[in-house]
Amino acid sequence: MSYISLIQVQKTNYGCIELSFISSFLKRYSHNVKYFILKQKNLFENANYLKSQYFIFVTSECEGNFEGISNAINFTRIKNPDAVFIVAGPMATLHSDEALRYTGAHYIIKGSAVPTVQSIVENSTNPAEIKPGIIHSVNEYNIDLLQIDPEAYPDNSLRRYNLVQTLGCNYARCNFCPLKLMYLGVKVRPVHNVINDMKNLALRKNAESFMFRDQNFLANPKRFFELNSSMDAEGLKQKIIFAARADSIIKSLHYLEMYANRIENVQIGIESFLDIQLERYNKGVLAYQNYQAVNSLIKLGIPTYIFLIIADNKSTIEELLEVSNIFKVNPHFVLLLASARLRYYHEYENEKGEYEDYMKLCQKALEGIAALNVSPLMSGTLKRFFEEKQISENSKKVIAEWFDDLNNLILQLKCRIIDYDSGIAKVNEMSQEIASVLQTLYKER
Repeated sequence: MSYISLIQVQKTNYGCIELSFISSFLKRYSHNVKYFILKQKNLFENANYLKSQYFIFVTSECEGNFEGISNAINFTRIKNPDAVFIVAGPMATLHSDEALRYTGAHYIIKGSAVPTVQSIVENSTNPAEIKPGIIHSVNEYNIDLLQIDPEAYPDNSLRRYNLVQTLGCNYARCNFCPLKLMYLGVKVRPVHNVINDMKNLALRKNAESFMFRDQNFLANPKRFFELNSSMDAEGLKQKIIFAARADSIIKSLHYLEMYANRIENVQIGIESFLDIQLERYNKGVLAYQNYQAVNSLIKLGIPTYIFLIIADNKSTIEELLEVSNIFKVNPHFVLLLASARLRYYHEYENEKGEYEDYMKLCQKALEGIAALNVSPLMSGTLKRFFEEKQISENSKKVIAEWFDDLNNLILQLKCRIIDYDSGIAKVNEMSQEIASVLQTLYKER
């Protein structure tokens, strides 16, 4: 038996799915597994953390933080010089060379870490004799080996638990997605196995909802129906959350309407409402399909959370103006965007596994009306404008004031300080202002 610390790099309240897979698999071999979050307080004072023989840092699809991992490894190595350090997960897979160069880990696992980690633990030698390297996982495993470990939730106040019914994406050609490198092909679990997991989590953990971490939960609409009818038969009343592509949502509208009351949230990889951007991202859908999917869910009263890539390194000011105009003519999207997650186009990630915070002002100008979620992403074009000081100080001041006002307004809307109709009218008015500001940037160029 080995002592193993599993460290979740991104702090979430629903856990990291890959970490849960690794944990469950290692426990099959009677290893003593403990769970930690990289950013938690007093991590390095925790005796259970420091006494481990193996430290596995699990990145997510959203955060690499190789610098934070490097700092943790350097400190832990002083306290525990005989430890073996491993970095795994989606961002480690996508940026394996950078992870190897920067973190100081012994092994970087490219692909799913199951069952590779067990092989490392079984065959590991003296850490001083290990030549650091990248291990390419073969991804040849039975999906039912990837059980959910109900204990692997360092911070789960919502009692929301991960599940999978499939791994892999039926499309898997989006050029920004690290998950297509994690789980090759599509592997499917029998519905009765998924139901058994649900019953187990409901009984042992009093689960309030289940978050399916499938890349495209609605790839097969009939499976969606089969799962929900089985939940009814078993008396499972929990809500479900899942992600799906717009084209799959459109094909599944009949079933979505049947089970709308059970759905807590649908996460859509919209990426863009512009065909030119969707083509560049190799998304495989058209803008009208994204509009149709979002508006259909709104009509069904199903809460929706969208993923967007507002810009990439080929974005132009003209595109930004068009993006701004989309939100101006669709003011009902604004509250949807208040909880949107802006995806990062991976070229922006530096060797430390972080996203460059070039300038908050510039960042917000890029995101336009979608600046309701702060992210360190911006157009290479605008970045150059600011670096070369081609934007006037007055324009910078106008943009800063505009976004302060917008963020204030959104906060009031989210806290119900002002009513919805008044808020939307004001946002619509403000969205016209940002269009003129971006036009000013264009002229100053």
